[in-house]
Amino acid sequence: MNTALKYFGKRFIILLSVIILMGVYLFSYPLKDFYLPVYLLILLSFAIISALFIWMFYTSSHKRAGSFPTNFTLARTVRMFLIIICSAIYLFIHRSNAICIIGIIAFLYCVFSVFEIVVILQFFNTRKDSDQQLER
Repeated sequence: MNTALKYFGKRFIILLSVIILMGVYLFSYPLKDFYLPVYLLILLSFAIISALFIWMFYTSSHKRAGSFPTNFTLARTVRMFLIIICSAIYLFIHRSNAICIIGIIAFLYCVFSVFEIVVILQFFNTRKDSDQQLER
């Protein structure tokens, strides 16, 4: 396995662990009344989508230089539409939980977006540094 994917995997497991521990604490004590079983499913879907897109970004980075920005924009758009469609369907079925679900989805979207961008930037910075060392 490539070191970049190992790096991502380690960071990804740490991020998921922190989010799960925060959720267990928050929904066990201060926000006990707001817990819904669907929260774990939402976290799992964000994790799968994020891992899939990071893998797609990694594989597209080895192709033409111009394919990465196109793939990145396409993936972010598809991800946003998936989140909006799934959220709309859930909120249409369960209107009473709308505020809680929207809050959780917004929080997870922000966390995973920042995580993905940081990991991708670090990958390209290390790749650029290793390419410069090979040129010398």
